[in-house]
Amino acid sequence: MLVGPVAPWLRAAEQAIDLDGNSANGAESTIVTRVLQAYPVKIENVIFNNASGQSFYFVWDGAGPGGFRSLVTAGPGVGTKWEWTTISQVYSILSPAAFEPSPRGLPVFGAKPVGVRGGSDGRGTFVVPGKSIFPTQVTVSSASLTSSLVTFFSPEQTVATCGGSYAPGRWEQTITNTSGGTVELRVEQPNCCPEPSMTLCEDGCQFYLTDVNNCGGCGIECALDEFCSEGACEPICPSGQTLCGETCLDLQTDASNCGACGSACDPFYRCTDGTCEPDCPPGDSLCGDTCVDLQTDASNCGACGTECGAVYLCSSGTCEPNCPPGETVCGQACFDLLTDEAHCGACGAACDPLYRCTAGACEPDCPPGQILCGSVCLDPLTDQNHCGGCGIVCDADEFCGAGTCQPICPGQTLCGDTCADLQSDPLNCGSCGNACGSNQICTSGGCMTCRPPRGTACNNQCVNTHTDPFNCGGCGNVCDFSNCPSIGQGTCSQGSSCICAPAPLTTGSLLPFEPVPRSAKPAPTSTGNRARAERRGIPEASLERPLVRERARGRDASVVARATRAAAATTVLEAPVCDVTPVQQVIPPGGSYTQCRSGGVVGKEVFTIATVQQEGQPIAQGPCSLIVPAPEVEIPSFLPSPVAVFVEDASGDGLCQPGETCELLVRVQNLGGSALFFPVGTLTSQPDGFNPLPVTFTGDTSAYPDFPAFLGGGDCDTPPELDPRTNVTAFSLILPPEQEPDVGRVFQLRLMGDQGTPIVADMRFVLGVGKLCNPATDINGETYDGLSGFLTPVDAPLVPEGNPVRYSPSPFNQNKTIPLKIQLQCGGQIIGSEGIDPNPEIVSLVHETLGPQPLVNINGDNGANPNDPLFGCGSSRCEYQLRTRDLPIGVYVISVRMPDSRVFQAGFTIRP
Repeated sequence: MLVGPVAPWLRAAEQAIDLDGNSANGAESTIVTRVLQAYPVKIENVIFNNASGQSFYFVWDGAGPGGFRSLVTAGPGVGTKWEWTTISQVYSILSPAAFEPSPRGLPVFGAKPVGVRGGSDGRGTFVVPGKSIFPTQVTVSSASLTSSLVTFFSPEQTVATCGGSYAPGRWEQTITNTSGGTVELRVEQPNCCPEPSMTLCEDGCQFYLTDVNNCGGCGIECALDEFCSEGACEPICPSGQTLCGETCLDLQTDASNCGACGSACDPFYRCTDGTCEPDCPPGDSLCGDTCVDLQTDASNCGACGTECGAVYLCSSGTCEPNCPPGETVCGQACFDLLTDEAHCGACGAACDPLYRCTAGACEPDCPPGQILCGSVCLDPLTDQNHCGGCGIVCDADEFCGAGTCQPICPGQTLCGDTCADLQSDPLNCGSCGNACGSNQICTSGGCMTCRPPRGTACNNQCVNTHTDPFNCGGCGNVCDFSNCPSIGQGTCSQGSSCICAPAPLTTGSLLPFEPVPRSAKPAPTSTGNRARAERRGIPEASLERPLVRERARGRDASVVARATRAAAATTVLEAPVCDVTPVQQVIPPGGSYTQCRSGGVVGKEVFTIATVQQEGQPIAQGPCSLIVPAPEVEIPSFLPSPVAVFVEDASGDGLCQPGETCELLVRVQNLGGSALFFPVGTLTSQPDGFNPLPVTFTGDTSAYPDFPAFLGGGDCDTPPELDPRTNVTAFSLILPPEQEPDVGRVFQLRLMGDQGTPIVADMRFVLGVGKLCNPATDINGETYDGLSGFLTPVDAPLVPEGNPVRYSPSPFNQNKTIPLKIQLQCGGQIIGSEGIDPNPEIVSLVHETLGPQPLVNINGDNGANPNDPLFGCGSSRCEYQLRTRDLPIGVYVISVRMPDSRVFQAGFTIRP
C-alpha cells in the first residue's frame, strides 16, 4: 500500500505519485488540491490515474471533513474529482493518500515526497484560508454547503452531489443523483452512535454496559455463566439466590443481605422471609420488634407498653417517683412549689401574668422602670394613656415623651396618623393627600416629572435606568460588582446587563452579567447506568441474561477473568451521540432526496459519509458537510460573527501577496436579540509560527453602522423571512515583504460599542496569503499573481466569486458584441498564450431577473466551434467576443474560470 503526503502549495498543491516503484515509466498518479473560494472555504481535490489497465481504490483521510475515498478506474488519463465547502476554519491539510490496486495482485510502491517545503520534518503543510465560526463551534450565519461527490474523467461525469442550506432556525438537506442511472444512496455520520452509553466496535455501535459480547469494551466477552451489568461481567446465580458482590446469596435468610444486597439486620435480629425480626437474648422480652428488659425499661415497665412518667423510673418492674430533694411531683414533672409560678405553694396554683412566686406566694413583678397600673406593667415615661402616672392620658395631637405630653411631629406635618415632610413626600407633596403622579417626584413641595436622560422615578429620585447601577433596567435592580477586578470599575450597560470593566478600558475583556442574579443551575447528579438504560427503553432481557447457561469454568477463574476485563474496561471510549439520523434512499436518475429540520438560532456543522451504489456495487464514496440546528446553545443578547471577508488587492487576483497593499471588507452579522449602537471595529493580526512578522495596518479601525436586534426566522412549514442584519466596513493593510507565502494568516476583529465601551466581542478569521510569481520559474500554465480585466471598453474589474460584483459603467447595445479582455501577469510580466493552460472559460451568464442564460450562440468570433466558451489568448491578453444578439436586455453577472480553477465575476448591462 502506498502512502503519499499532500504537498503544501496554497493555490495549486500537486504531488506526483509513483505507484509501481518503477522510475523508468514515470509517476502513475497525481493528487492535486486547489482553493477555489475563501469564504466559505471551497476546495477542489483531484486524483489522476495514468496506470495503463490498472484501477485503484484510494483513501485520503485528510482531504476534507470526513475524508475522501473511492475507486479510480483503469488508466491512462482518468481520475476522480471532489469539490467541497465548509464553514469551519481550515488551517492545513496534512494527510497521506493510500492506494490499493483493484483487483488485488499488483504490488504498489511509494516514493518520498519531493519539493515539499520543510522536507520530512513535518513542516510541510497545506494551509488555506478559512471562515470564522462562533467559539462554541456553531455558525451564526446563513450558509449553503455542497459537495460534488465524484467526477470521472474520459468523459467527465458527476455521480452525485450532497449538502444543504442553513438559515437561523431552519436546516434543509438535499442529495441529488446525477449519475444517469438509478442509485442507492446511503448517508451516515461517522464515529458516532444513535444512543448514549454506546461504544464504536468493528461490528458497529454496542451497548458496552449490557452487551455480553462487548462488556465494558469492544470484544470483551462474558462467560456462559455470567451476564453484563454496568459494563462488568457478573456471575449468574442459582435459582433462589442473588449476586452480591462476588457471592451468590439467599436474600430471604442472609442477615447481612436481608431482602436486598447490603441490607444488614441489626444485632440480635434474624432474617426471616427477607425481613429482619428481633432475636432477643436471655432475660429480654420481645415488645413489638424490639428486645427489652421489663424489669428496668421505663417504656415497658413490668409489661410491654406500660410507660412510666418522665419523673418516674422503672425499678424491679414498678414505676417509682424520681424527683430531686425539695421538689414535688405535679402530674408528670417535678416542681419547686416555693418558686414555680405555675405551681406556687401548691400543684396547679398559677400566678397571674406579671406576678412572681416568692416563698410560695404570688407578688407583682414589673421590669425596672415600669409601674403596675391595674394588672399591667407600664412605662410612665412613654405610655400615651399613663404618661407620668397611672390614668394620665395625652391628647390626640400629643405624644408621651419623658413622662410628659408633647406636641406631635416637630418640623413635619401630621397627615392622618403619619408625620410627613410636605417638601419631599411624593404622597403628601405640598399638602396632606396631594400625591404626585406616575413617573414624578416631590421636590420643594411641588411635583416634577422625570425626563430623559434621567427619565425614570425611583425612590423619589429621577434616574437613568440605562446607566444607573442601583436601578439597572428597572427600579431597585442593583448591580453586584463584588466579583469585579479590584482595579476595575462597574457600570450598567443599556439597562440590559451590568459590566465589570478593568482599567484602563482599552485593554482586556468585559464581564457582562444580569443586574438581578440568576439562580444557580443544580449540579449534575449521577444516576445508575441501569436507570439510564431503562430510560432509553432497553428491555430487561438485555440487562440480565436468563438463568439457562451452564458454568463454563470455575469460580476462581471467573474472578480473575473479571478483574482482567474490568481493568481493560476502564479505557472504554463512549461514542458521541449522532446529530444526524442515517439516510438510505433509492434515487432515480436526476432525482433528489430532501429533508428539513427546524429549531435553534445557530447551527453546527457535522460531517457525514455518502456512499453511492449501482446494482449493489459502490461507485463512489465521499463526505457530505451538513449544518444542523444547535438549540442547546445559549444565545447572548448580542451575537456577532463574520459572514464574509472580501479582498481587494492591488494586483487584482483576489489574494494578498507579500509586500502588497490590500483592503479587507469584513461583513459582520448580528443574531442576538439586542441592538448595538456606535459600533467600532479594530483589526489586528498577531505573529505566530507560520507568520512571525507583523502586519502594517494603514487603516486598522473602522466604524460599522448600527446593528439592530435580530428579528427571528421560520421553520420547515414556513420558510424563514430573515433579516440578516449584516454590516460591512473596510480595513487596509500592507503585508511585510518577507511574509511567508502560501499560508493562512489569523486576523482578529474586536468590536466595540457605545462610543468605546464596552468591548462586545472578539472574532477570528483566517486569510489566505498568496505567492509572488517568478517569470523565470513559475510560468506553468496555471500560476499567476496579477489579473487585469475586464479591460476597456467594459472597464469592470473581475472579483473572486462571492465578492461584491463590480459593474461596467456604460451599457452595451443589443445585437452587438462585447469585447471581454483579460490580462494575466507573473511578477509584473504579462503572460502570453504559451504560458496559459487552460484558457479562461465562461462558466455562467446570469440575468438579474430571468436567471441563468444558455451559453449557446454567444461566441461572436463565428469560429469552427461557435458554442466554445473558452477565451482566445494571444501574446498580450485573452479575449472573448460576447455576442448579445440572443440575450434579453437587462443586467447580467458573468462568471469566468481562470487557469487555476478559481472563478471570477463582473457585471454589465444590455440595452435596446
